[in-house]
Amino acid sequence: MDKQELNRQKVIQSDLLEKSHKSKLSFFRHILLVASSIFGILISLHASKSECLHIRLVFLLSILFLLCGILSTVIVVFDYSYIAERLRRKHYDEVEKAIHDGEDTVPPPQISEKKRTVFYEKYSLILFILSLISLLIYTTLISFE
Repeated sequence: MDKQELNRQKVIQSDLLEKSHKSKLSFFRHILLVASSIFGILISLHASKSECLHIRLVFLLSILFLLCGILSTVIVVFDYSYIAERLRRKHYDEVEKAIHDGEDTVPPPQISEKKRTVFYEKYSLILFILSLISLLIYTTLISFE
């Protein structure tokens, strides 16, 4: 494989990576919107009648899971939104390096996801699942009270 073919493959890979990041950003933005709406609805529609302590604790636990899931999703959305700036900075540094070294071409910059982003992606989805399970338990406990 010659150098031009390698550069062409890198450009294709960069485009695919950019599309992947944009779709993940859109996915987590929608999850954030839905989770925030559910959080607001749960807080505003929660009955103020006196319930058993364990039922109130299950509700509190589900709210905490949902809140932590929302906060971790905010971190993921921020990291995906910031990728374009990181790409711009890396490209600028590579152009300066190419000028300094006297090279004719600059390879397209590639940036991988941060470890923090990958961790919070998984963490937020796990928290949303736990929140859903605890809300189902809460609903079951209320119906059998």
